[in-house]
Amino acid sequence: MLSNYKMGSKIHVFGMQLLLEKPTDILEIKDDFCPLKLSFNGIKICNTKTPLGKSKKISFLNKIRNIQINGDVVSCLIVKVEKIIEDKFLIIIDNYRNRVDDIEKEMEKVLELARKAKKVIRNEEVIIKRYVKMKVSDDTGECLLTWWNPPEIIKIGYTFQFVYLIPYLNSMGLHLNTTRKTYAIKKK
Repeated sequence: MLSNYKMGSKIHVFGMQLLLEKPTDILEIKDDFCPLKLSFNGIKICNTKTPLGKSKKISFLNKIRNIQINGDVVSCLIVKVEKIIEDKFLIIIDNYRNRVDDIEKEMEKVLELARKAKKVIRNEEVIIKRYVKMKVSDDTGECLLTWWNPPEIIKIGYTFQFVYLIPYLNSMGLHLNTTRKTYAIKKK
């Protein structure tokens, strides 16, 4: 893919990081220092001869086959849910973490253990997150996707568009995660 890029190519950039800590005049930046950090998954070549700006098609749309595990942020991906592997809740209270299907039963167990230990658990100490781990695909391949706190019920066959996904580095294959910055919408 990098062979398509050459000096003077127009590129679309997504998820770029500024490495400067304070506001700096662009003319004061040294020639040997680039203050921008680009990621492999966030760069696409601009194949059009028209000026940059608003276009009718999604310029940041990625395909699963083009995503690199160590390539940082994935700009945009449209995928279809093939299989739901897990739909659970993660309960975090201080050092206690557990993945459960039923929140009420687990909270009763936790409160009972707290009563026996004569400890008081405040509402602010309890963090509950829902996550769905699923196998998703597009026309070029498939991968795992963990969606944290999805806003709706997810079923097999649904198609979603995700913006800002993070590849998970410790998995054997490609595994994507959502973050607080991730935007998702169900496609019709």
